[in-house]
Formats: sequence, structure tokens, C-alpha cells
Amino acid sequence: MRETLQTSKEAYLPYNNVIAICAKEGIDEEQAELFLRISHILGHFIHYHNDSTLRNIVILKPDWLAKAISFVLDDETTRKRNGLVEFEHLSQLWSHPPFAGEEGYPSELHPIFLRLMERFDLSYKVVFERSETSNTSLIAQLVPDTRPEKFATNWGEQPEAGDRQQVQICRIVDGRGQFAVAEGLFYQLIVRLHKYSLGRANYNDSIHWQRGLMLDNDYNGRALLEYVGTDVKITVRAAYPERFLSYLTEEIKWLVENFWEGLRCNVMVPCIAPCGMNAPGNALFDVQKLIKNKKRNNHEVQCHISGCDEFQNIDQLLNNASIAQPPSQEIGIEQFRYIVKDELNVIRQDLNKYDRLDQARFEVLSHQQRSILSQVDQQFAEMMQMLTDEAKDGPRLFSFKPIDRKFFDLPQWTSAKFQLTLWCEHSRKPLPALNHGDNKKGVYELDLSREWFIKAAPYLKLLPESLA
Repeated sequence: MRETLQTSKEAYLPYNNVIAICAKEGIDEEQAELFLRISHILGHFIHYHNDSTLRNIVILKPDWLAKAISFVLDDETTRKRNGLVEFEHLSQLWSHPPFAGEEGYPSELHPIFLRLMERFDLSYKVVFERSETSNTSLIAQLVPDTRPEKFATNWGEQPEAGDRQQVQICRIVDGRGQFAVAEGLFYQLIVRLHKYSLGRANYNDSIHWQRGLMLDNDYNGRALLEYVGTDVKITVRAAYPERFLSYLTEEIKWLVENFWEGLRCNVMVPCIAPCGMNAPGNALFDVQKLIKNKKRNNHEVQCHISGCDEFQNIDQLLNNASIAQPPSQEIGIEQFRYIVKDELNVIRQDLNKYDRLDQARFEVLSHQQRSILSQVDQQFAEMMQMLTDEAKDGPRLFSFKPIDRKFFDLPQWTSAKFQLTLWCEHSRKPLPALNHGDNKKGVYELDLSREWFIKAAPYLKLLPESLA
């Protein structure tokens, strides 16, 4: 079936036509849909079944689509407008290609092309002040290559009073660990993160360029993403910057490792004061290595930059803060109740005066009110994480013993069979005791290696045989 479609003279086919061809090959519709889904993932064809605009077309020749997109990227008018283009102009380009000898595309394909460009993170629809709808799109690859002048008025040299600043670095490397560049990364970020753009309510307020962009997540903070060499530096300023910083870091890491084969993203944090060279922020520490050191009960790590022998506190590096959070930023139960009952009611009354769901609603709030919203959001996220912990409904307490009673007389053992018993954490009783004497419920036998036993030893407690 794949060979039949790949050798077809057609660049695309309606979905129903593909299903009909599959039926002739003895493939029913359910299997055909699975076939198309797998072929899409493998890059043989393009088909988005769950997209209402794209579900009725199967693109057999991706190069045919790439040519249509190239007409836009090479258009001089769109380039002069720094990537802004109306759908009418796109339709004109696709109907009458700007290159000699190229045939135009039927008008019914033009909305599909635009939607595909959005799905490929090449463009998104922008809005302008006081406009409910817009037919203008931004082609992210054509944004300016210089930082906008309005950058300085939206990003001061220091955070606002009450805000903290946190920084993480996404270091992109290849399979050999050498520095690498993910070509086009920031174009994708501009599109994928446009819901946080300063211009999400009015495109004229946007701040982005080819090597950077500024984002705003209301009371959860403002962020600056920019290239520093081949590294992506993420800076977030907020009363509680952790959540927004974590989200942005994970988004970049996922993008790099899923769209650029062979590249990976190492998350780094800059050094903090005290610095042996009086230049905090120049040295970078790999977060994964810091976590490994922490698990080995190491509390400090030495700076690796020549000329600086200063030891850095691992906890403070991981928190990316020079000092621990002051007590005033911690919410106790009583304080939380006060905030929910009194402060949030005041904030709600203020927000009800404004009916637009954009950042302007939050700009009317005082910095203290925005800080409170950020605090509540942080507490709510931590509570939801606790409630959705995959271990919360299952037993985490267990005991196990060797099947062979002579096990402890075998110092050179390499592998042995053990009996594992799950315990109820509420009653502190083994499951067989709660299952009316059924010794098979909650009891399992498994082979354990000596290597596993050594790694698990710090978490195990040896019990007398009478208790076991």
C-alpha cells in the first residue's frame, strides 16, 4: 500500500480516496487509519486526522508542500514586513507563484497550506488592538535579526521590588558532547510560545528577534530567552519564578531532543555569590550532575573555572538563588486561608471591572496583589502534584526475604530468588493478613541481582526473623 501511494503521480489525495485504495488492498478503515498514523510519524506521508481543516487530505509528496512554503519564505513583500502577511497575499502567491515555470495551486488548498504552516510551527495568526479577528499571520522565520528598541523599556537592569530573578541555561550538544546549534529553534519558540507573547492582545507590543524573545505569563512572571553563543539562556523574574522557568526549560529541552536528531539539551545553572573571581554567573553547573552529587550526600561542589577555587552550595545552585527564600514568601495554612478569604476577594472585584482576558487585566493590579496570585498559584500546583502522585493510591511499604534460608551464608552470591510482600500503609499489616489468609494476594517472587541489592541497601532495614 505504501509503495502504491509513493509511486502515485498525485502530490496529494482526499482522505476518502486513500481509504478506498486501502480497501482494494484488503485493508479495512480502522487498519487504514492506523497505517496513515504510523506513516505520518515515520515521515512517509502527512495526515492530521484530528485536525478539522486537515483531516480530509493526505499529502503523498512532502517536497510538493515544501515548495509551496518556499514561495512565502522567498517573497520580498513579506520579508520587508518582517514576516507579517495577510491571507489574501498568501493566496495570491500560491495561485501565481513568483518563479517562472512554476504552476499555481488550487484555491481550495490555500487554507490547508496555512494550517499546515501553523502545525509545523512556521507561523501563527496575530491580532491587533481592538480587532476581534485577523487574517494576518506572522512567518516566524522572517522576524528581524536585531533586538527591538522597545526591549529596554520592558526589561530593566534589575527585577522590580519584590521579584526574584532565576536563570537556567540550555546547553545544546551533539552525541560527542560538542557544542551544537539547533537551526531554527527560536523560530519555533516564537510560534509555540506566542500565547505568552507581550503582543498576544496587540501584535505591536511583541518583542522578538531571530536570537531572542520576551514572554509574559501575567502574575507568574516575565521571561527573556536569548542565545548566548550556542546556549539558550532563560531568565525569569517574578515573585515565584520557579514554575514559569521550569516550563520554559522543559519546552526547549523537549524541542531540541525531539526535532533535531542526535542533539541533546543539558540544563545548566550559573554560579552564585560568593565567587572566588568576584564574577558570579560565569561558571555553569550541569543540573543532573548536581543532583547526583546531592544524592551522594555532597552539599558543595567546587568551581571548575581556572583561578576560582570557591565551593558552591548545591541546594542554592539548584534553587538558583543567592539566599534562601525569606519567611515572608512562605504561606502557612492560616495565612493561606486569609489570602483566599480576604485578599482574593478584593482582587476578584478589581478584575471584574475589566472584561478582556489578556495581560491588561493583571496590569491594573498592584505588585503585591500580583505577588499573592503567584503565591497561590505556586501552592496550588504543589498541592495538585501531591494529589496526582502515582504512588498515592498504592502501597509503598514492602518487605522481602530470600526463598533460600541459607542465603545469608552465601557471601559470593550473584543472583537469588526473593519473596516480596506488599503492606497496607494505613493498618501497617501485610496484604495476606488483610485478605482472609490468602497468602497469594500481595505476594510475589522475583529474581534479584547482587548489583540491585547493593544499590538498594541504603533504603532497606534488616528485621529479626520473628518480625519478617
